[in-house]
Amino acid sequence: MACVVAVDAELLAFVALVDALLAEVDAALALLAALVALVDAALAELLAFVACVVAVDALLLADVALVAAFDAEVDALLACVVAVDADPDALVAELDAFVAEVDALLADVLAALAELAAFVADVEAFDAEVEAALAELAAALADAAAALADDAALAASITRSHLAESAFELIGVVPTEV
Repeated sequence: MACVVAVDAELLAFVALVDALLAEVDAALALLAALVALVDAALAELLAFVACVVAVDALLLADVALVAAFDAEVDALLACVVAVDADPDALVAELDAFVAEVDALLADVLAALAELAAFVADVEAFDAEVEAALAELAAALADAAAALADDAALAASITRSHLAESAFELIGVVPTEV
């Protein structure tokens, strides 16, 4: 029996040791979970940093493109300066040709304006002629209206008996009184 008690005590000690070991494993797992959470946070921060690096890289590439475009414009300007410096007479000739084209264009515009002024004068003269013709027509209509009024007055003054007398006179018959 003492042997059983000793084995039982050893088993209890072993179980306590296993419990302690399991508690240590649980603590280690908790530490491992915390470590995984820290690694996840570090990875998220690393991804954010990579995104920032990519954005900065894109900005730098855009800046490089702007610098290249500016450099190309400067090169073109320098080429123009070199061309002018090499042959200033050609530039003067081009400017003279441009001024001549502008002068020709201005002459065309002035001619068109003169034609427009002549057209406006013609329209105004035609308008005056139309107004004069309308005034003459109004006077003629007034004369015709006056003549019609005179004719109406004359027609109103003629009676039937006058008509009968005129008719007999035309045919040469003298009416007799009954």
